[in-house]
Amino acid sequence: MSKLVGNADTVRPLVVSLLPALIKAEAAIGDPEARAVVGRSIKTLRRIGQVPEGDGSNLPPLKHVDTTQTSASLSTVYKKLGGSVENSNIVAQYISTLAANLTNAKCFDVPTWETLAPFLTAIAASPDSVAVCHEWVVMCTAECQDDSEVPSEEEEGDVLCDCQFSLAYGARVLIKNARLRLFRGKIYGFCGKNGTGKSTLMGAIANGQVEGFPSPDEVRTFSVAHDLDSSEAETSVFRFIVEDKRIEATESEIKEALTAAGFDETRQNQPVGNLSGGMKMRVALVRAMLFKADILLLDEPTNHLDVINIAWLENWLTSLTGCTSSLSTFSSWCFSPLITICSHCLSRHWFPQQHYHQCPSPP
Repeated sequence: MSKLVGNADTVRPLVVSLLPALIKAEAAIGDPEARAVVGRSIKTLRRIGQVPEGDGSNLPPLKHVDTTQTSASLSTVYKKLGGSVENSNIVAQYISTLAANLTNAKCFDVPTWETLAPFLTAIAASPDSVAVCHEWVVMCTAECQDDSEVPSEEEEGDVLCDCQFSLAYGARVLIKNARLRLFRGKIYGFCGKNGTGKSTLMGAIANGQVEGFPSPDEVRTFSVAHDLDSSEAETSVFRFIVEDKRIEATESEIKEALTAAGFDETRQNQPVGNLSGGMKMRVALVRAMLFKADILLLDEPTNHLDVINIAWLENWLTSLTGCTSSLSTFSSWCFSPLITICSHCLSRHWFPQQHYHQCPSPP
């Protein structure tokens, strides 16, 4: 069950009573096997509750958002969108209570917040109630976030990127004041529905258009695409990689890497255009590996892949120890065994990162 916990606040109320009892039981139990089970339980509780030492009795109180705060933020949202709302309105007070409950439960799922729209419509016909919900959830997310808290997963390691940026596509703002912090060796998932800016973000990073992102001289970033250029369709798999000027590897190293990826000598001489989607992805990944990238960008990498190639991709990504992988996908459970840090993009806003030891499984 601990794999379903994405936030330490979820188990914090239980830590104060459970952890001291487990520590006491571990010291009192004589049977080695039973004591080992208790020890594993303590280790799990410390990890998911972010209690590295002690019995949890000195933990700081949880930060709660009350109705007064959500009511004030609702007024701010209405003012921003050119409207107004009376805080004394009984409907406004009711939905402010609902919003406070959602915020304290760390529920920032936009469709859930959109269920408040009918109540907002009862308060005022304009501005649009759904637009109010979208702005409100973003504001409540910011109020709930404590910048002083640094997740334990990020306390150590080589920081490849740490920047804050906004991103637009034409006149439309896709991402606003988002923080991008990448550590070496981790696998990041950028999740969201179509149109929320995942591919645009990937493209902007690859093209050096994200403000503050390290230059190619500092961090080697490689974008992996399985939709290869049609002009290269007749090029053999081997020549396709050899002729890439960015690759710094000998022909023998290239052949060895292709063989490891499942390309025997016959397949290495096969035209790229004759490959299936899964094998094209393997070629692209071999090229990226030989590029010796610090950061790999994979935009919807499972598109057109069968089960066998998806399994191969998962194994390949987990074998990379010195490389950071960033994957865009419509749902975090697509790579549930892989993604260690997952950031959700909904309604044109990137929400604070949710840290998973394992992503939630599909419903």
